[in-house]
Amino acid sequence: MLMKIDSFNHVPEVVTPVDAATLEARAADPAPREYGSQGVYTPDPDFSRLAFAWPGRQGEREAVITYCVTPMGKTEEIRVARSSGVGAIDRVCRDAVKKWRFKPHEINGRRVRSCEGVSFQIRVTRARRRRR
Repeated sequence: MLMKIDSFNHVPEVVTPVDAATLEARAADPAPREYGSQGVYTPDPDFSRLAFAWPGRQGEREAVITYCVTPMGKTEEIRVARSSGVGAIDRVCRDAVKKWRFKPHEINGRRVRSCEGVSFQIRVTRARRRRR
């Protein structure tokens, strides 16, 4: 059985809970805010490992991974915040984040540690066989 990864997206998202009053205050403040670090090297998870992680199946899965960026731009404290339901897919996504490198967040010209999260949205479909 042939399988392919039909689409793959990793979408940064803030995973820190925020109360309603804070959200209203942010919406009322028109000034742009900078937060977090900037990705310099953020490769996608290994597609072949993803296909083997969920063999013979198709569908959509989402895994949310949290991580912290050191002042040197490396990732640490990498955790699965919301599982995809398939442990092997979670591990592949977590391993990809381990390789990422960032331009660290700066406050008053000084590099600081920051923690962020990313949502991996994976859709697996069966590959169509070519007719001869």
